[in-house]
Amino acid sequence: PIRKLPWEDGMRYLVGTAAFTFSDSLDGIEANLTQLQIPGKTPPEGFEEAMAFWSWVAPYRKTDTLGPVLKAIHSVQITPTGIQLSTQAP
Repeated sequence: PIRKLPWEDGMRYLVGTAAFTFSDSLDGIEANLTQLQIPGKTPPEGFEEAMAFWSWVAPYRKTDTLGPVLKAIHSVQITPTGIQLSTQAP
């Protein structure tokens, strides 16, 4: 879900495919958007760039259950069989 505009009712959702890069930060791993595709639509100019600055992991670090786990992850490797997370820096 994404924030709704002041004049809209209900929830808004962004449905599409996104690509991310992962980097290590002082608080654990961070994900940065690098590409966005929305089926049948072209995002407005600057939309993808604006979303690239969002912190995609940081909000979840504040939760009691996920926070400690996310803060411990310091490397991500995507393989043909899945994603490998490690608490050791690369």
